[in-house]
Amino acid sequence: MFEIKCIVADKKVVEVLHLLDGHTLEPPVALPIRGAAVANGHHAPKTKAKSWTTAPGGSVNILQSFVKGRKKVAVKEMRMHLVEQGYSPNGYSYALQSLTKDGFLKKTKEPGVYEVVR
Repeated sequence: MFEIKCIVADKKVVEVLHLLDGHTLEPPVALPIRGAAVANGHHAPKTKAKSWTTAPGGSVNILQSFVKGRKKVAVKEMRMHLVEQGYSPNGYSYALQSLTKDGFLKKTKEPGVYEVVR
């Protein structure tokens, strides 16, 4: 089994999705690339391409629902969950600080482990 990631020009997205139809276990996900520009007839990123989700407060809400019902949660688990949801690998820190500040999470003596308070 393989996971295939590729960058496709705007005009060819529909064609690629039709070609993949019926051949994948899950429906394909198309994420736009911010900062992409046309160069020599091809889409190429101007700078480092980012296709991460950036909804305000979204990472906080996702983490909050992820830790509900647990007693303890590791930072690695929270980071992996947010990356699976399309967030930046470093984006977990803001959500973690917000949840700690709001009293939802509390640091434990174990490094990298938080206790769920509410």
